[in-house]
Amino acid sequence: MIEHDLTPARVLVTGSVRWADGEMIEQALTELHARHPEGSFRVLTGMAEGADEFARRWAAQNDVPCMAHELDVGEYPRPMHNYNEQLLAWNPDLVLAFKDNFDLEWQSQLCFAGTEHMCRIAAQAGVPVLLNDTAWLTTEQAPESPKPQAHRTRWGDTIITVELGDITTQEVDVIVNAANSSLLGGGGVDGAIHRAAGPDLLDACRDVVARQGGCSTGEAVITRAGNLAANHVVHTVGPVWNGEAPDYHELLLARCYTESLELASDAGANSIAFPNISTGVYGFPLDRAATTARSAVKAWLAETEHNITDVRFVCFNDDNFELYAADTGFSELGALSPDPQ
Repeated sequence: MIEHDLTPARVLVTGSVRWADGEMIEQALTELHARHPEGSFRVLTGMAEGADEFARRWAAQNDVPCMAHELDVGEYPRPMHNYNEQLLAWNPDLVLAFKDNFDLEWQSQLCFAGTEHMCRIAAQAGVPVLLNDTAWLTTEQAPESPKPQAHRTRWGDTIITVELGDITTQEVDVIVNAANSSLLGGGGVDGAIHRAAGPDLLDACRDVVARQGGCSTGEAVITRAGNLAANHVVHTVGPVWNGEAPDYHELLLARCYTESLELASDAGANSIAFPNISTGVYGFPLDRAATTARSAVKAWLAETEHNITDVRFVCFNDDNFELYAADTGFSELGALSPDPQ
């Protein structure tokens, strides 16, 4: 085992279909798994035999989420290239490659497909590649793992994306604003959205206030979007966390997400971007907020007839990104499906 200090959360296992040393793969994954917090480690691999099969088996035995991708049959080598590129698009922190008689001139153009091709494109993307658990194929020493900026899964017919970014720049049909009950702007996400949208958004909110007098906690209203790259803004008021009645506060937060989805769907939206509602000055615990948001959105998508195919959680800091991205939504190998490309 080569010595290194990497603690990758997303490990891509690739290799020869003839690879027979499952113990090497199991030891490598077991050590990497032990370096990471419980529940945040996951395996990415294909559906081939050999190294892929050992990785899938290890994940199932250790109750670790595993995303597996089947290779489409077609004219070689292009389907293999597509397969490798799709696996790499899952944003691995580390590639574990296993192959017999590996040609160490792997960076040459002779690497048409297979493990050599995966190693080459991973290295070009800045992802560290470890061959047979003994040698780095990028540099002599382990490079720093790249920090993923986005994570995607498929939930039914909908792509769910978690990303670090600025919600005001999202090009979607609906942007959700974490508003206060006055609907007249405030700090945090609310203030940022109003500044980006311009005075037309405030005028639209004033029209709502004139009609109904604001918005209660757990409810939502929809307006035009002003200067934003969206058709509408849904304003929803999250609960202020005080440590009391946690189940009730989780219910209110869940309603923020479902009410927003209902309004977006009624407006004919196909795409919607959420901020991390109530996790700023409202003090909602980050882990509870992430779990509540994911569960509410997935339940609504599963139980409601809708045309929404793109849901985004746009996180404003690393802590929220890690928490919202921690759950792929899958726990059993048979339920897994690849991230769409």
